[in-house]
Amino acid sequence: MRLKGRSHGSTWTCSACGAENDEALQVCSSCGGDRAGDLALPQSPESDTFEDKLLLPEPSPEPVDIEEEEKEAERGEPEVPFQPSTIISSPLSAIETTPLPAPDPTFQPTPEPASQPMGEGRYYLVFVNTPAHSLVKSKVPIEFDVFPVITIGRSPENVVVVPDQEVSRKHAELTAEGSKLVLKDLKSKNGTFVYDGKKFEQVTGSVEVKPNTILKFGTGTIVRLVSE
Repeated sequence: MRLKGRSHGSTWTCSACGAENDEALQVCSSCGGDRAGDLALPQSPESDTFEDKLLLPEPSPEPVDIEEEEKEAERGEPEVPFQPSTIISSPLSAIETTPLPAPDPTFQPTPEPASQPMGEGRYYLVFVNTPAHSLVKSKVPIEFDVFPVITIGRSPENVVVVPDQEVSRKHAELTAEGSKLVLKDLKSKNGTFVYDGKKFEQVTGSVEVKPNTILKFGTGTIVRLVSE
């Protein structure tokens, strides 16, 4: 520390920054260093005030290669293979629901009561004579609500099965047409007949039949159409 005399008083020189300070000061008026130990360090060029930093010129941006950018634009971005997005299930899908019961394969709907022709009740075929003696006087119901066409013949596929070798496999059929019952021969080998009170008349096509009419299929099976 050096002291210099002046006409108006003594001063001291800061060993840190070299500034001249008045004798009465205990710290450097320039750098703030302590007079006793000269502990102040020289100010760094980075210690500029905020106002000084605002006046500093901004660094110039790095040069951009325009041609290189145009080439990259022509090449385009690399194609990224499509990746399916993960499907996020709705929260509602987590709700457990009670499964519907499987349908019962053995379920059979209950048939409604038979709709009989106007003015008549339920119809039956009563066996009067047949080679199968066990069927004599037996009564077979005619259910048009279940079978719109009542087929008659020797084959088990018929609605009314007649175990007679003189009866064709598909011999005849009965249908309901409004209030009428119609009997039709299915080109049987030994014919279908209707008793007119005196004799059996052969059916060549279709004929209307009424309750208590006697029918014959082939040569030996005779039945009566009845209603209740």
